[in-house]
Amino acid sequence: MDRFAEAELKLREVWELAERLGGELDLTRVAWLEGKIAAGLGHLSAAQAAFEQARDVFHRRELTWDYAVVSLELALILLAQGRAGETRRLAEEMLLIFQAQKIEREALAALQIFCDAARSETATIELTRRIVKFLYQARHNPELRFEPETGAEAR
Repeated sequence: MDRFAEAELKLREVWELAERLGGELDLTRVAWLEGKIAAGLGHLSAAQAAFEQARDVFHRRELTWDYAVVSLELALILLAQGRAGETRRLAEEMLLIFQAQKIEREALAALQIFCDAARSETATIELTRRIVKFLYQARHNPELRFEPETGAEAR
């Protein structure tokens, strides 16, 4: 909701709760949240570190959907810094993992669009944001379709 400063004020409480629960996934999701807040506040190095940490755990645990979204959020950081080559390498890693996992057809198609754009170093922040938003929506609605030309998602 783009209320990053307000969210940052509540982050300590969320960390404490996750630490009490003690599960690796709870802690990883809070680290991911911390990365989102850092990115929203313009703290790109902190966001990158948090996204990489979450990405490693999601990959190891084979949580493909979460891995895809956090990878795209990491790509947003790299693109914002003009690091197209690193974005391309990230996309190549993602593609290998996605091909080995079962992902809904429409989600895989959207990810393929990102990977193709990253490989040709034409990926944009706008496209990447649209795909992240689509993945969040499609997770609960697998019938949702990504329309790359217009940016509109249709049912």
